[in-house]
Amino acid sequence: MAQQQAHCIGLMPPKSKNPLPTAEIKKLKSALKARQGQEGIDELSKAYSEGTTEKKREILNKYIEDRTLSFRFEVAQETEFSKTESSTTTGRWMTLKQIAQREGMALDDPHLQLVIKNLPVRDHENPELAAEDVKQYRVEKMKDEVANSHKEATTLRSTAVGMERVKKTAATTSAPTAAVTNGPEVKINWVAAMRGIRKNISTALKEAMQLMSLSQKHRSSIDATSDKNTLKNAQGILQECIEATEDLVAAAVDNETDHTRMTECLGALQRTNGCFKDVLYHVAPRAKPAEKKDTK
Repeated sequence: MAQQQAHCIGLMPPKSKNPLPTAEIKKLKSALKARQGQEGIDELSKAYSEGTTEKKREILNKYIEDRTLSFRFEVAQETEFSKTESSTTTGRWMTLKQIAQREGMALDDPHLQLVIKNLPVRDHENPELAAEDVKQYRVEKMKDEVANSHKEATTLRSTAVGMERVKKTAATTSAPTAAVTNGPEVKINWVAAMRGIRKNISTALKEAMQLMSLSQKHRSSIDATSDKNTLKNAQGILQECIEATEDLVAAAVDNETDHTRMTECLGALQRTNGCFKDVLYHVAPRAKPAEKKDTK
């Protein structure tokens, strides 16, 4: 009998060295049951009940950080980047503040010095800033592009277990050809048209850079590590969109093809700005501007 018991014990699975906290599991299940039917609650319940132990641990940890369960909401936005079929190295001179924003770091982050350690450096091109000892660093990156051939869609999605970034490539078609009519030919002044679209892009870029600065300013007000990582991911996507837009504007010429590309790029940047606002105001509510009171 003792031998049989020993054999049975040997077949039992070993106990987990890091079991899920029973008390917190009960609290989470009670919260889910009490709020059943609310937006995102049923999906969160299913994700927890059907998830692996690690998935359950992720959801449980987020619940411990945020008892309001606000992390159940989903934010999704697709951003399009046009590319040309060649590998090119592009470079730009950036200040320390711009590099910090690009990397999602604060200016006093000790790791920032490692980022600029081997970068070429010069005095700022603006003489007044150079007089204040402001430096610029040469930042280069390799980029593959296929103009008017395919687009890369980036989806930023906040799920029940954290921020998920998904990239996919979809084929695109060339701009449709205008129908032939018997009326007089309409000639478009593409110089004027491009001037207008450049002005609108400049406004959208200014808003994007202001949002980036605002997110850096309020980064220290975020307590949860998961929310800080969420903001960092969003900053990376916004920075990519800013740089892609700047590169497209710099290379554009005054014709119909580039006007179409610039129009698409403007729409992508505006959508990215809107998505970034949603993420920023969610993880750092203090960043949201105060509503103006009606004095009437």
